[in-house]
Amino acid sequence: MLPLNLKRKHRSAVRIARAHRDQYTTLDGLTPWGAEAATSMVEPKNTLSSIDISALILELASSITGKHVDNVYQLGDKTLLFKLRPDPSYLVIEVGRRVHATQYEMPVPRTPPQFCMALRKRLRNAKVTSIYQHEFERIVLVEFEHRGERYLLVIELFPRGNLILVDGQGEINLALWRAQMRDRTIRKGEVYTHAPSSGQNPLTAAPEDFRRLDTKNSNLSKALAVAFSVGGLFAREVIRRSGLEDADYGQIDEEVAAKVYQSIQEIKAKLSAASLAPETVLDSEGSFIDVTPFPFKMYEGFRKKTYTSFNQAVDEYFANFSDRRDEQTKQGISSKERMRIQRMLEAQEKQAEDLRIAIEVNQRKGQLILSHILEMSALVRRIIVEKQNGEDWDDILIKSKSWEEISPRFGLSSINGREGYATLLVEDTEINVGLNKKPHDEARRYFDLAKDARQKLTGDMKAIERTKAVSDDVRLDDKKDVSHKLRSRRIKRWYDKFFHFESSEGLLVLIGRDSSSNEVLIKRYTSQSDMVFHAEIHGAPFVVVKANGNEIGEATIREAAQAAVSYSSAWRSGLSSADAYYIRPDQVTKEAPSGQYLTKGAFMISGNRNYVKGVEARLAVGIRDVDGSVEIVGGPLSAITNQTEWFVCIMPGDMQPMETAKRIVEELSRFPSLPPSLVEALDAQDFVRVLPRGGCVLTSCQKTQIRSK
Repeated sequence: MLPLNLKRKHRSAVRIARAHRDQYTTLDGLTPWGAEAATSMVEPKNTLSSIDISALILELASSITGKHVDNVYQLGDKTLLFKLRPDPSYLVIEVGRRVHATQYEMPVPRTPPQFCMALRKRLRNAKVTSIYQHEFERIVLVEFEHRGERYLLVIELFPRGNLILVDGQGEINLALWRAQMRDRTIRKGEVYTHAPSSGQNPLTAAPEDFRRLDTKNSNLSKALAVAFSVGGLFAREVIRRSGLEDADYGQIDEEVAAKVYQSIQEIKAKLSAASLAPETVLDSEGSFIDVTPFPFKMYEGFRKKTYTSFNQAVDEYFANFSDRRDEQTKQGISSKERMRIQRMLEAQEKQAEDLRIAIEVNQRKGQLILSHILEMSALVRRIIVEKQNGEDWDDILIKSKSWEEISPRFGLSSINGREGYATLLVEDTEINVGLNKKPHDEARRYFDLAKDARQKLTGDMKAIERTKAVSDDVRLDDKKDVSHKLRSRRIKRWYDKFFHFESSEGLLVLIGRDSSSNEVLIKRYTSQSDMVFHAEIHGAPFVVVKANGNEIGEATIREAAQAAVSYSSAWRSGLSSADAYYIRPDQVTKEAPSGQYLTKGAFMISGNRNYVKGVEARLAVGIRDVDGSVEIVGGPLSAITNQTEWFVCIMPGDMQPMETAKRIVEELSRFPSLPPSLVEALDAQDFVRVLPRGGCVLTSCQKTQIRSK
C-alpha cells in the first residue's frame, strides 16, 4: 500500500446515506415479488453499487494488474478510457457511475482536454500494481508505478464524486475538478482524504451491530441502508434472503439480527470465494433494468441473461444504458432540430408567398400607370397648380371631386404633402405616385420593385429546397439512430497490419501495405518454408504465403499471384492484368550491389523466378459472421467464395475508395440471406482498409483462368 495519510472523518450517517443511496424505485408491497408486472415500476440501475464494485474488483485485480498504460482518452466531462497493454484491454471510468473493462468501441476525440493530457504525462507507460475497493464504499483505488514514482488513482463512484490522482506522499497531484467542501478540500497540493463513510461496512459487522438498528420511524430496509454502506436495493435483497418482512420492528431482537447477519455472511462468502453467477435483469420488453453478480431473490420471475464474468455483464449493461441515454438525448435534440427546421420552412414559405403577391401587385401598378398615363399627368399637374395658387392640401382633395380629369376608373384618393406624393385610385387599385416625378419614372419604379421581388423569390425557393433537404436528412438520421447498435471492439491480430486473406487451401497470405510493412513482412514474418510473390511491375508489395509446414498447392499459388498484381501499381494505373512471379525466401536479400543503395521496402532478387502470366487485377470483398459480429474479408474470388456467400467483386475503375466502400455496403445489404443484425453493423469506413490503392468499379463475380509457366 502507498504511505498515504487517508484519515476517515465521520459525519451524520443519515446525511451521507442520503447522498450515496442507490437510485431505485422501491418494490415493497408488490405481490408476488419479481412478478413481471412489476418491471414497469423499476427504474434501471444507473450506477454501480458497493456490492457490484466488490465483485468487479475480484475480476479486475487478476485481469489488469501487471499491465501498463498505453494511452488515456477523455470521452466526456466525466468519462475516461484507459488503454492497457500487452494484449490490449480497455478500462472505462465514468465518475459517479461505473468502472469496468469494456469490449465496445467508443469514439475518441481528436484533441484531448487538458486534464487528459496531464494524466497521460504522468501515467502513460505506468504499470498497474493493484486495484482495490476502499472499505465497502463506492470508491475504487488503482495503484500505478512508473520510473520510481508511485501514484494512486482514486475513482469516486458516488454522486458528486471525483477522479483524483494522488502522489506517493499522499498529496493531490491532479483532480478532475477542484472542490471546497465542509469535510475536505480537493485541490492540488492538499493531502487527500476520503469522503466521509456512508455507514459501517456490513461485511465486517458483528451480529450485535445489527441489533442497534433503529426501525422505530422507518422500515428495516431503510434502517439497514442508513446504518451500513449499502443501497436500498441491496438492503431489501438482504431482507428477502433473511425471510423477514420489510417492516418496523421497533427494537431489533437477537433473532432478527441473526437472520440479517446470516444473509450478509452468505453474500460475503460468495464474494470471498469468487462464487459469482452474473446476470442482467430485463423487463417485459427486453430492456435492461439491473445487473447483479449473482441471482437476487427479489428478481425471481424476471427475465434474465447470464454471463461467464461479472465484468462482461456490467459492460453490456452500461453499454446499453449509455446507448439508450445517448439515443434519448439524440431524440431530444432531433425533435428540437425538426421543430426548428419546420419553423424555418414555414417562415420561408410565407416569405415566398409574400414575394409572389408583391410581384403581382407591383407589376399591375406599373401597367396601370402606363395605361392611364395621360390622365395621371393631367391630374398631377392640376394638383401642383392648385397648390401654387395657395390652396390647402385638404381643400385640393375636396375640389378634385369635381375636376374633369377624374373619371369613374381613375381618381384621387389622398394627398400626402409632407412626403410629396398622392395616392391614386386606378381601377380599384391604389397607386402612390410622386408629385415631382414623371409617370414613366413611377411605372419603371414599380416594375423594378416587381423585378427585385422576383429575384428574391428565386433565392427563397432555393433556400426552401435546401431546408427540405435538411429536413429529409434529419428524418433519415432519426431512422439510423433508432436502428443503432453497439459495436464490439474487434480483437486485433498480429497480421492485421498487413493486407491478408485465407487461401482456398486454408493458408494465410500476407501482403505489404507500404514500404515500411514490406520491410517488416520480409524481415520478421517470413520463414524458409514460406513462399514469396511479387508482381512484375514497379511499385508492388511483397506477398508471403505462410506454409507452416503445409504444402503450397496450385490454387494458393494462383490466388497469391492475383493478390500481388491487384495490390500493386497495376491497379492504380488501371491495368486489367499483369504478370507475377514467386520465389523462395532465401532468394530475397537486402544486400545491394557495390555502389548501389536499396531504399526502405526494396530488396534484391537472385536466382530463377517462377512466373504466373496474365494475372487479372480483380478482388472480391465480403463479410462473414463471427460469433454474431461482422468480419470483413478481401482477396481473390476463389479464396473468398470458400469463406462466405456475402461478397461483391471489384476491378480497377474511377470510384474513390470511400465511394466504393459505400457501394459495397449497399450491395451487401441487398443479400436476402444476410441477417438484419449484420446489415445494421455494416460501416463503409471499415471496408476502406481492405481496398487496394486507386480507383475501383464493381463488376460481375465470374471466375477467370490464369496461365502459369
